[in-house]
Amino acid sequence: MTLQNEELGMKSEKWSLGPGSYIKLTVKDSGEGMAPDIKEKIFDPYFTTKEVGEGIGMGMAIFYGHVTKYNGEIYIESEIGKGTVVEVLFPKFQEEVPSANRKPQT
Repeated sequence: MTLQNEELGMKSEKWSLGPGSYIKLTVKDSGEGMAPDIKEKIFDPYFTTKEVGEGIGMGMAIFYGHVTKYNGEIYIESEIGKGTVVEVLFPKFQEEVPSANRKPQT
């Protein structure tokens, strides 16, 4: 897993987000990977590849909802036998975020 700064120019072949400064989270695995027909469905609510009773298929749909709520975007690359890479871009905030150690001004 990595977290890094990402700058997008006017046109990106991978991302549909506009130009600007972003934070990119990358998670890779060396699992079995996903077939294209499975990859198409992973954000669908209730979609699962697990056996009945072993999962409800809401994890990636909820994840997608949180990412898009904060104007982010998800890119997934997967190949059978080679694993999966999930990249998530979030826009950088240009304002200072209050520190938990600061006392509120009254």
